[in-house]
Amino acid sequence: MFTEGTPPESDPRWEDLLRRVAEAFDDLTLKRGYQYYKQGRVEISDPEDMRHLQAEVAGTVIYRTRVDLEALEDGKCSCPVGRPCKHMTAVLMEWAGYHGYPVPALANAKTLASRPVSAERPQHAGIERLARDAARIPEMSVPQWLALFDKCLAPIAGQVRNTQYVKQALSLFYKIKPVLPPPSPSGCSN
Repeated sequence: MFTEGTPPESDPRWEDLLRRVAEAFDDLTLKRGYQYYKQGRVEISDPEDMRHLQAEVAGTVIYRTRVDLEALEDGKCSCPVGRPCKHMTAVLMEWAGYHGYPVPALANAKTLASRPVSAERPQHAGIERLARDAARIPEMSVPQWLALFDKCLAPIAGQVRNTQYVKQALSLFYKIKPVLPPPSPSGCSN
């Protein structure tokens, strides 16, 4: 599935893993696993393995956990929950961190998966229309430009308002940013 030497930011399989993690684990399990990861409770037998992860996770006792990166549903854990559990998500996060993937993305996989469109690759057909409308910003009233911004942000409307949201919103705004005339000298005194 994953190959050695592929930069994390350009690995399309990472997006696929995020989607599958969001499908396999609930948000609370991801958040609890993230805490275990941050507390350093995970020891993976062979973090170089790009497919099958065997690990021990320190919880109430040491839990033996197995995660198959190609089939998350086949994972197992010796904890009472069995699967899907926080120990499995902690192992995934430890593996991701070891390989340079953004661990917080795994912890927020549910939120990321619920976004309708990636701000980096907007897929809604109206982006060109929004850009044309944005060229009229100098003539628009405040309610009109607020409505335009709402339309621009529609692809990420369901997301949690956090720093990731702000980055995506700015990316969307820059996609429709018109060339504006320089400010008029009226009102300025020398």
